[in-house]
Amino acid sequence: MDVAHIYESFQSNANSDWNKISLVSYWKIGQRIVEVEQGNQERAGYGDRVLIQLSKDLNKRFGKGFSDRNLRYMRRFFQFYKLGKISPELSWTHYKALLLVNDFKIRDGLEKEAIVKGWSHRELLLKAQAVLRKRVSVATAETDSEFSEDGDKGISRLKRPILGLFTYRLIQKFSSNLERSVPNLDLGFDVRIESLLGGKSKFPVGSILIVSKNRKGYSFQKVSGNKLLFTYKAFLEKVVDGDTLLVTIDLGFHIFIQQRLRFR
Repeated sequence: MDVAHIYESFQSNANSDWNKISLVSYWKIGQRIVEVEQGNQERAGYGDRVLIQLSKDLNKRFGKGFSDRNLRYMRRFFQFYKLGKISPELSWTHYKALLLVNDFKIRDGLEKEAIVKGWSHRELLLKAQAVLRKRVSVATAETDSEFSEDGDKGISRLKRPILGLFTYRLIQKFSSNLERSVPNLDLGFDVRIESLLGGKSKFPVGSILIVSKNRKGYSFQKVSGNKLLFTYKAFLEKVVDGDTLLVTIDLGFHIFIQQRLRFR
């Protein structure tokens, strides 16, 4: 039985609870994607291509509702829930909000509270997003020492890594008018900026520079090692799903780009 037949078989049962039928249908589709379409691998290398093609086929046959993003939710639905544990008191949009939360205990607590308090899917989504923001905040929290003992509890804390914001590699590229070769700073993400050092740089090509802003413009300090490269400040714009964030990244020099980041 392929995915289309799964959906058609549940769709034809019009006399039953439509919400319950939809949830079971989406769970079964997720099961099919994981166990058959992807060879029973959690994330097969060809998985994204499978979902994109499946999305095209299903939307052509049934209309809207089968975007590749929605299919990812269905896959996650199967991975996170047992069929007998799905509550018909919650809608598919409720469960999509719950699927943003990886931690089982937190997700289970939110699910029970949503049922008891009768939360709308919007209220539940806000709660789930708050959990994600808290997780990001905890992951980036600063600590004072590499291994500090917390009283007699013996809790070891890791030191916050020293990062190299506004640290770039000096490269040699043609100027914007292609007339001459000039020093450029590689900002990452295929973005470069030219002419900040003038035509005759005192730093050789390949140098790694920390850039600071002062009253006269910018100052440059050469450092060794490349571990400080490609570290940025980012601003959370949107939680796309449980492992994907939409962020705005500050490359320096008043240059910002928007990227989707996926947790591994």
